[in-house]
Amino acid sequence: MRSRAPARKSLHHLQTASMLVSAGAVLAVGGPAAQSAMGATTGVQAAPCPAESVYSMTASQASACGLDAYPVQSESALSDGGTDYVYDVDGNELDYPVPPPGFDPLTASNSELSLFMIPPRPDSSDSSAYAEWVRDWGNVTIATPPSSLIVDTRLTASPANENWSGYVDTSATTFTGALSVWSQPTLGPSACTNSLGFIWDGIGGFNSDRLAQDGTIMTTDASFTNGQGWTEVLPDQPSIVDQNIVAHAGDGFEGKTNWSTNYHGRDAYTFGLHDLSTGAYVPLADYTTTHDTTSDEAIAEDEQFLTSAYPMPNFGGLFFSQVQEIVNSGNWKAMVTAGAINSYWNGHKLTSVGPLSTAQGTSSYNYFTDTYTACD
Repeated sequence: MRSRAPARKSLHHLQTASMLVSAGAVLAVGGPAAQSAMGATTGVQAAPCPAESVYSMTASQASACGLDAYPVQSESALSDGGTDYVYDVDGNELDYPVPPPGFDPLTASNSELSLFMIPPRPDSSDSSAYAEWVRDWGNVTIATPPSSLIVDTRLTASPANENWSGYVDTSATTFTGALSVWSQPTLGPSACTNSLGFIWDGIGGFNSDRLAQDGTIMTTDASFTNGQGWTEVLPDQPSIVDQNIVAHAGDGFEGKTNWSTNYHGRDAYTFGLHDLSTGAYVPLADYTTTHDTTSDEAIAEDEQFLTSAYPMPNFGGLFFSQVQEIVNSGNWKAMVTAGAINSYWNGHKLTSVGPLSTAQGTSSYNYFTDTYTACD
């Protein structure tokens, strides 16, 4: 594997130098009624705004910040008594399934778990795997969907961003699952100011411009919220979709991306963003006809700012404690054949990726550490 991935359409690109405005998130609070002040905002010019949650802003504040809001289009009943909230983001349908009151992952059927993008419950005979699953999912709180999904139009796809750092697996033609668990870093001092980067897992994008991913922001720029959760499907959505979840420094966070040809009978990427420390969880389905399943990734990404780098945040040693994948329609397994890539800018090495190691006592997942070396 080369030290840098080939040219590809990747995650983000800040649109203009003046667009230094805030984005944020809320945890499992608010809902369609509570968020009624948020209305659709399109075609606006960005202006300075408070570094607060996008889901606590009024419509005029969101408009001033250059954020677009896409309201709930419809609600439909799910087979288990829950509710599916349907959004239309630039002509693409996104569904946010919410279980009924009293939903308990510990007693739910595997079909119910799948409906909310929760991994199947291991058999109790595998005491280690079962205990780990109960630890992760026993306290889950599915966030109430907002009345509008917020798209951060300041952050849009760049076709030339090669600043990935982590592991990419291209050993199969059909990856249908990518999962990573990381510790949201405490950002350290740096010679660079207003740094901005991303931590994510994803499917595709290494060999094409089609990429599905979810993750968190890491930034020292007060215009953005450090730890903001987001999803994105390229090329359907040229900007990230903020989700109402935020990872605080030190929180364990799980990002999960799956490709399905039969989610409610249709092709869709499904996402699960899970703060393992607080239990907050966001499930989301993004219907699409465009996809690439020839790679999967676990990545820390430097941002590009127009023709020069947006500095890499000093994330110290970013620990990916769990990295898994699904090939074809199999089970979750370790990403054993992945190759390491480091992030460079103008010949400067920004990161140093450690070896991909198999967790002791299990062959189902790997771990690695991505170490910051320079901001630009």
